[in-house]
Parts: sequence; structure tokens; C-alpha cells
Amino acid sequence: MGSPISHFKAWIAAVLIVVFAEGALYAFFQPNPIDRTNFLQFAFARSEPAQRLITFHKIRSFQHANPTIAQSGDSSGFYGIDPSVVMKHLPSGVTYLNMSCCANLGFQGYYNLFEFMAQRNPSLRYMILYITTYTMPRAELWDADGANLWATLAWKYSVRPYIGSLWGHGGYFTRLR
Repeated sequence: MGSPISHFKAWIAAVLIVVFAEGALYAFFQPNPIDRTNFLQFAFARSEPAQRLITFHKIRSFQHANPTIAQSGDSSGFYGIDPSVVMKHLPSGVTYLNMSCCANLGFQGYYNLFEFMAQRNPSLRYMILYITTYTMPRAELWDADGANLWATLAWKYSVRPYIGSLWGHGGYFTRLR
């Protein structure tokens, strides 16, 4: 009469091999948390959407940029706001980072991007949501591509509507700390 575990020896060995291989790869390559996310889909025989690639590269490049002001939103901010021009009108020492990309990140995606930047940049004091009226809240934008990029986060920061953001356009303005 054999041990009750004898029927599962092959499965246990397979699980141990996979755990060992994954642990060895992690220890050898030490990927950063951004590379370990499911942000990029890597779908078989399909190219990655451009908006995901742009946002992914912005996140990787600027995750520790330590800006004073960060902006997120749709393509109107991506194409329309030049941080070097904005910083000419700000006090010295204040930096501005444009993380805007595309409307299909959705409002939850914008929030997730702000949350991500706030966690990694202690100098961040202001967050600006820059959108056009074309992408005002609609059901398909609330839970679009960006909604599930990271775990849904609770509101940790007070968000105050700010009529006519800093440069006379509609948006929301947030002050941290």
C-alpha cells in the first residue's frame, strides 16, 4: 500500500521546478515593479496599443522625476502643454511634469497614474487633470483601459474642483499635503 502522496509526486515536482525557476530568474534579473505589472498586454500576434506603450515608457522614465506639479489627462494635454514653457512662468525650483497621453486611459487610469506618481515622488505637491470637453465623464471612459492597470485605490488625497485650471482651461486641481 503506497503513500497517499505518491500519486501527486510528479505534480509536486513540477510545481517545485516552476517555483525554483521563477525564483532564480527573479533573483538573477531583479526586475523592477513596473516591469512586473500587467500594464502591457503582450497579446499573441497583436501589436501593443500605442497609448499603452507611451504611458508605459513615461511611467518608467519619470517614476522618480520628483516634480512639484504633475499633469495627467487626454491627448489635449499631451500635445498642447509644453512643460518647458509652463516652467518659465513658475517660481524657480518648481518643476512641471506632463504625464498626459490618451483619453482611453479613462478617469480611473488618470487617478491611478497620479497615485503612482504621488507614492514615488515626495516633492509632488500639485496634480492637474487636463482634459477637453470632448472626453467629459462617460461610462466608457470611467472604466476604460487605465481602470485596471493597478489595483483600485481608495481616495487618499483631497480633490477640490478648481474652476478654470492654472492656465484658464477647465480641469481639476489637487493639492497634496
